[in-house]
Amino acid sequence: MPTQEERINNLENQITNLNTQILQINERIQSLIDWCESLSDRVSTIESNGVKTQVAVMSDEIILQKTKIRRLERQKDGY
Repeated sequence: MPTQEERINNLENQITNLNTQILQINERIQSLIDWCESLSDRVSTIESNGVKTQVAVMSDEIILQKTKIRRLERQKDGY
């Protein structure tokens, strides 16, 4: 049967091991959080660029429609 001192040492070792495991888990969690934030930033950038692209396409379409309207107005006015 282990002595009280051996039991205490055993418990201290177990506590040390658990603390080490907790630190490793916390590091992994932080790494995952950092990865998620990075991914979120990338998604936001893609969404922003996608919106900018769509706005640019719509703007080009509006310019084209305005040009067509001007041509029709000139034809109507006899130019």
